[in-house]
Amino acid sequence: MFVIYEAATCIVVALIATALPFTVFAMCVLLKGGTEYLSGTLQKLTQGARWAIADDLSTPILGKSLVQEQFPLVDTAARRK
Repeated sequence: MFVIYEAATCIVVALIATALPFTVFAMCVLLKGGTEYLSGTLQKLTQGARWAIADDLSTPILGKSLVQEQFPLVDTAARRK
């Protein structure tokens, strides 16, 4: 009976030893694919935000409102007189 348990244990250890490298390889491939997908998604999101900010800053309404708020500079010595 001891021989049967020893043989079964050896078979289980051999199966684990052969499955472990494949499992590590599969996890590395999945992690690499996931990081590529995540970086692509983040890049798309940040580019969209940059374009939205650029569109808001380049609107003619904002540009006109900044130009209309110009005031002439007055010398402080001329004010005192």
